[in-house]
Amino acid sequence: MAVESQATLTINNVFRDLMRKLSKDEYKTLEENIIEEGRAIDPIVVWDDTIIDGHNRYNICTEHDIPFTIHRMEFDNEHEAKMWIIQNQYGRRNLTQHEMSYIRGCLLYTSDAADEGLGVDLGGRRII
Repeated sequence: MAVESQATLTINNVFRDLMRKLSKDEYKTLEENIIEEGRAIDPIVVWDDTIIDGHNRYNICTEHDIPFTIHRMEFDNEHEAKMWIIQNQYGRRNLTQHEMSYIRGCLLYTSDAADEGLGVDLGGRRII
């Protein structure tokens, strides 16, 4: 369910770092679009008030005092939230072939690690 909000949300650096960082130009374009619209078109997706998608939109909206909508998701644990983040990123159109390959690897290693109850460290990013 999406609701309009100006709530203070939590940023989990592990969740945030699973996503590709926007370039300066991409961030600036997003910021201009949000300011022009007076809102973020896409809701900020949260799990227990922790952002799982929409970190940049949240930062822009809070910086410019622009209301935003949130969409609450339910997960049984952090691993499920991470899997959702990775799968959601895989569906993004702005990823390069290299980034798509990296995300496929994250999905594979995360699934295997979950099956074995292990954590996986990919390039300094601990997945589980």
